[in-house]
Amino acid sequence: MAPRLPPYHSGTGTVAVQNARGLAERGLSVELACMREEGTQGGRLDGVPVHRLQAAWRVGNAGRLKGLEAHLDVDVVHLHLPFIFGAGSVIRAARKRRVALVATYHQDLQAQGVRGAAFSAYLRYALPRQLRAMDAIVVPTLDYARQSRVAPWLGNAVEVPHGIDTEFFSPMDGEDARPWPWPATQPTFLFVAALDRAHDFKGLDTLLRALTHPSAGRARLVVVGDGDRRSQFETTARRLGLKARVHFAGELDAQGLRRHYRAATATILPSLHGDIFGMVLVESMACGRPVIATRLPGVRAVVRHDETGILVPPGDADALSRAIVKLVDAGSREMGLRARAEVVERFDRRRTAALLEHVYGDAVERGRRRRGSRG
Repeated sequence: MAPRLPPYHSGTGTVAVQNARGLAERGLSVELACMREEGTQGGRLDGVPVHRLQAAWRVGNAGRLKGLEAHLDVDVVHLHLPFIFGAGSVIRAARKRRVALVATYHQDLQAQGVRGAAFSAYLRYALPRQLRAMDAIVVPTLDYARQSRVAPWLGNAVEVPHGIDTEFFSPMDGEDARPWPWPATQPTFLFVAALDRAHDFKGLDTLLRALTHPSAGRARLVVVGDGDRRSQFETTARRLGLKARVHFAGELDAQGLRRHYRAATATILPSLHGDIFGMVLVESMACGRPVIATRLPGVRAVVRHDETGILVPPGDADALSRAIVKLVDAGSREMGLRARAEVVERFDRRRTAALLEHVYGDAVERGRRRRGSRG
């Protein structure tokens, strides 16, 4: 259960769908649930049934769900946190039905102003109660978890990396004409993220500034994603003199995104904070392309510096420009081959599903013991 699922694009939703699909392939009966997006109904995502529940009220990605109890005839509820306002009602309903609870903790929420104050209150007061209620806690990397709000609960936590479909996200040489408006001889980098307020931390402003450095003049950028910030970023690109070098591709389906990964020189995730793993990094690496990312806790456990990609300090446009030039000058083929091998070994969805199935079994047993101790 996640706050939002596709068609809304987010790393949390992608992880929830991939988990569900992998578990279903192992023979488990799995269903997805989330807040309903405008114009969507139930149906299936990647073959998995999905329940889109009406929110009694909501603010952005936060909301309180209605009709949840009708979908709790299960052994385990797997929550994706943070889920402001929604997680508490899920936990209470699951406890009433004596259902085991598992949570994947994705990240500490950060923002400025009123949103930042609300996030801080959630992390300080509500999140500890939610984590105490869990029979098991999943973290994508212990590297991030050790310095996050989940650190006091690491005794009840297990590392389960986010998994992807490494057969779908795979290399392909000799791809057709490049999906952007300039010749294939131009080194082209990819940025993938929702272009909305909730994803301002992704650092696209920093990346655009990096492209203005004279040494990075050959590089081109394709921005994949859409949202209420898109026009602002387009204006910034024009103001910086980058109109001819930056192409905004909008949202893409999975096939379109894979085609862009395969054709790009590398994918760049220049997050200022917030990212603790980076699904787009793993998808790009699976397609045989290296990556450039910021040296954030969690992300630095996914990307091996100078082996499968390049890590730079957050917010450092100069360092980002140098990394871009390095891949343009040195080439990316060998680094891309190592990146592909790394993903197949560590981040294949089938491996993740096997680990999660084991976590679920332990959580059910732990939940039974906990209820038994309460008489």
